[in-house]
Amino acid sequence: MKKTILIYMVLFLLIGVNVFAFDVTIDQDGNVTAGASGASGTLEVTGRSAGKAIIGIGNDTGGVGVYGIHQTNGDFGLLGGYNSLMQPVGVYGYSLFNWAGYFEGDVNVAGNLSVDGGINFTPPLALSMDAGGYTIHGINNYAQGIGVRGDGGYMGVWGHSTTGIGIYGEATSTSGLNYGVFGYSQSSSGRAVYGKGDNGAYAGYFDGNVEINGNLTVINGSLTAAGIDADTVDNMHAVDLLDKATYDSGDDGTVDNADMVDGKHASDFAPLVHGHSSLYGKVTIVAQSGGQYTNPRDALLNIADWCGTPSSANLCLLKILPGIYDLGNNGLAMRSYVDIEGSGENVTIITSTHSSGTSDESSATVVGKNNAEIRFLTVENHGGSTNSIALYNYSASPKITNVTANATGGSNNYGILNSFYSSPVITNVVSTASGGTSNMGIFNLTSSSPTMNNVTADASGGSATNVGVSNWQSSPVMTNITAAGSGGTDSYGVSNSNYSLPVMTAVIAEAAGASSNNYGVSNSTNSFPVMKDVSSNGIVINGNHLFVPGTDTPYANGLLLMAVFNEITGLGTPTSTNPYVIKLDAGVYDIGNNGITMQSYADIEGSGENATTITSTHSSAPGLIDENAATVVGADNAEIRFLTVENKGGYGNAVAIYSDSTSPMITKVTATVSGASRIDGVYSTNASPILRDVTARASGESSCHGISNISSSQTKMTNVTVELSCDGNNHGISNFSSTPIMTDVSITVTGNGVTFDNYGIYNNVTSLIIRNVTITVSGGGYRNYGVRNVNASPTLINAVINALGGSYSYGVYNYNGSSSTIEGSSISATTYSIVNENSIFANVGATMLGGTVFGGGFTCVGAYGSNFVALNPSCQ
Repeated sequence: MKKTILIYMVLFLLIGVNVFAFDVTIDQDGNVTAGASGASGTLEVTGRSAGKAIIGIGNDTGGVGVYGIHQTNGDFGLLGGYNSLMQPVGVYGYSLFNWAGYFEGDVNVAGNLSVDGGINFTPPLALSMDAGGYTIHGINNYAQGIGVRGDGGYMGVWGHSTTGIGIYGEATSTSGLNYGVFGYSQSSSGRAVYGKGDNGAYAGYFDGNVEINGNLTVINGSLTAAGIDADTVDNMHAVDLLDKATYDSGDDGTVDNADMVDGKHASDFAPLVHGHSSLYGKVTIVAQSGGQYTNPRDALLNIADWCGTPSSANLCLLKILPGIYDLGNNGLAMRSYVDIEGSGENVTIITSTHSSGTSDESSATVVGKNNAEIRFLTVENHGGSTNSIALYNYSASPKITNVTANATGGSNNYGILNSFYSSPVITNVVSTASGGTSNMGIFNLTSSSPTMNNVTADASGGSATNVGVSNWQSSPVMTNITAAGSGGTDSYGVSNSNYSLPVMTAVIAEAAGASSNNYGVSNSTNSFPVMKDVSSNGIVINGNHLFVPGTDTPYANGLLLMAVFNEITGLGTPTSTNPYVIKLDAGVYDIGNNGITMQSYADIEGSGENATTITSTHSSAPGLIDENAATVVGADNAEIRFLTVENKGGYGNAVAIYSDSTSPMITKVTATVSGASRIDGVYSTNASPILRDVTARASGESSCHGISNISSSQTKMTNVTVELSCDGNNHGISNFSSTPIMTDVSITVTGNGVTFDNYGIYNNVTSLIIRNVTITVSGGGYRNYGVRNVNASPTLINAVINALGGSYSYGVYNYNGSSSTIEGSSISATTYSIVNENSIFANVGATMLGGTVFGGGFTCVGAYGSNFVALNPSCQ
């Protein structure tokens, strides 16, 4: 039906026009041929000139010039073709007012679509992006393909939307470099992508990260809301960008009012270039370039320009950026309520040669003030005159935090000097002084009481004195301190003098290299520090307890042990009200050919006889027994305990423990000796030592003496054990002109030499009481004596004596005017149980005699033989 109507309409047109350029034929099938034969369509019109083959004109409103429709899928309502050689137009539409072409449905363009004008699409109304249709939907799945491209002399693509999105671009690939919308401009003033927003609308909106590979320029506008967080700009805030900001100034010197970062306008930055105002209030920047000042001294001198008058209500900050700031022969005087902050100890350095003949502010690089802090920088003074001070405080108590202070170049150099009631808080500080004559890392002077925490103070190189921390009439609180002095005549880690009372906790004090004194900690003139976990030259001090580690080699341990007495000298003389305890670790302390001399009121305590050993090869010439032969020399009012003392000899005489005119206490000690011509475990002359739970051992090829009491000694022995085994003469205990008290004593002597004598106890010119004693003398010696008395008058109570072996063996041998009293004892001997030779008497009561007696002057009461047969009054 539609085909018939169309034919009639065409015929009507042809008849109405009444102009036929060529014949028109209609065959029996309804095909119409006009202008040419061999038609290939229902209606074919072939133009033979450059004119139009078919012209369709619709004059009425809503009319259509040419209307084509096809109801079957795959075909075309209107198909236009062209000759590629001539490049005509397949379908041409023209409209003065309406559409040149109208398509109600999908339009498929298989090729290029060129539009000389505009394309206006009205898509179906969409409720959302996902549900809505597309005005233009271009799909290109080829690599680097473009879905929609627009080229224009002014605008390539124009997008406009009243309620939705004018242009929407999406890149769906999850890898590679993809663009949802790509814009490109070659003009220096062009815009690859242009967005415009009116009435507060956004010209562009980005929900996600935005990457700008180039400059971001704001013209006559602002970055509003919170602005751009400066942390997204190279991780810096606006204040960090001060020397990086550029300013568009006009000829009149004004600055464009363009918003910058962190909510700051360009006008806020202008003073940074043209004056000394700061980005932030009450802050000024000192920098080698780009700051308000290039010298911190100038910044403080002109503080009124950038902070006004500092006070508790008007606090100020002087910020110094990296660099070396040389003050020359000037100092920097801090101001109260003004902090000075560098950019780090390794990158910000204030230095000077400020120096004079007095140790005050005229010689200091920085002078402190109350209610102020200096931090995060290095302060140096390279001197040039008598005194050189890096940091000086006079009646001032600033905070000094994370600062390195170095002083050198003067005769007297001070890293930090606190004078006259100064109480600064010094935290995380390294303070050094070097060169010249005298150096002090930190000097606290005249009632100064700083609080020091995590501080290293070092002094070195001075020709006279080098002190890490010196306290003179001052009482600082020192915690986690390392203080060292080295070189010169006297070196001290920490020196406390003239009534100083510091509190020292976790302090390491070292001193070395001085020709005279090297004291880790030195206390003098009524100075009594409180010390806890203080290491003085490796010796750990807790109160008055000095701990000597024993974990190193025996020789290194020995050096440390010998140094402890030097440290005590530095700490202060021990007294009854200020005693010391020297605690030795488990280990061997080898002091070589040296001895240690105990000090009164300074005890030596080991960690057990089997754990701690003090050993030496200290020995003297033959025939001379004195302190030069001893490993340990005793002292009055002092005790040595819980360890082993050893002397391995090497020359004439060797002694483990020696006392001369002193009365030390020796408790739970093993005294071992060997290696010399004569050896003594414990040797006392004109002394009154107290031996409790002591073992004396001697062995070797020497003449051995377990315990020797000489020249009016009054040794008290309780629970004492003597063990000897030597090739020469063996004397278990020798008492010469002495009156010891012996209780619970055990003596074992084993003689090895065939021509020598062995003695359990040898008494010469003495009168003494021996109680609860056990004596065994044996071996291949010439003569073996349990007890030999020469001009002596001993009393033996509850004694068990056995003399065996040798050519002759005697239980008790009284000689040359001796007299002895024996009660409740047991005496056995191979030769004679008792011998009286040129003696006065021997009184024996309630005693078992295993062997006959020899000589006269015997009186026996209740005596009996080894077979329990009673003896007569003459002990027969």
